[in-house]
Amino acid sequence: MKLIALDLDGTLLNSDKVVSERNAAALSLAAAQGNVIAPATGRALRAIPEQVMAFPFVHYAITINGAKVSDTRAGQALLRAEIALDTCLRLLDFVGRYDAMYDCYWNDTGWVDRSFLERVRYYNSDEEVVTLLRTTRAPVDDLKAFLRENGQPVQKVQLCFRDMAERETARAGRCSRSRSIWAFRPQTPLPSATAPTICACCALPARALPWAMPRPRCARSAAA
Repeated sequence: MKLIALDLDGTLLNSDKVVSERNAAALSLAAAQGNVIAPATGRALRAIPEQVMAFPFVHYAITINGAKVSDTRAGQALLRAEIALDTCLRLLDFVGRYDAMYDCYWNDTGWVDRSFLERVRYYNSDEEVVTLLRTTRAPVDDLKAFLRENGQPVQKVQLCFRDMAERETARAGRCSRSRSIWAFRPQTPLPSATAPTICACCALPARALPWAMPRPRCARSAAA
């Protein structure tokens, strides 16, 4: 059995956010040949277009950037890969040093500081993204306080930098002990779906990061 996992926005969906007749026919043929077709998206399950969910061959969905895998017919979660609350809060504290908007997903809903949402155009000039954020994010007065009070792991953290140069600076962020906050080494082996790699100096799980990047090793972690 083969799996065909399809991104939605900018891939399967066209500019009108629908699946073309040609692509729908191709997916139907692939499913008839015994392939499992699953949307794989940063969206929550309920934000996947009805057209996609109505395909008779769609039985599974990978959502929120892999934080949740669902059996869409049975309405059950098959896998959860979430970010520890402490890790999330430390990441938000770190990003708070920069001119960046942040939000997170918890319980299949995107949550954001109300002040960020009110200034969303300051951080992103793409009207499609602005509309998406305004229609899919639930505002709270203080996101970090909300998360602390809730006390649960989160599904993902998302950052939006106004200045791309500053984003690169954040990606190369530094800590006082290693000179490189992004220095990683593996800890006790765990199943790949749940095992983070940890910065030897800052203890920041790699899977908490909302971007892909090289993992340079600092002298401290290389010697560990």
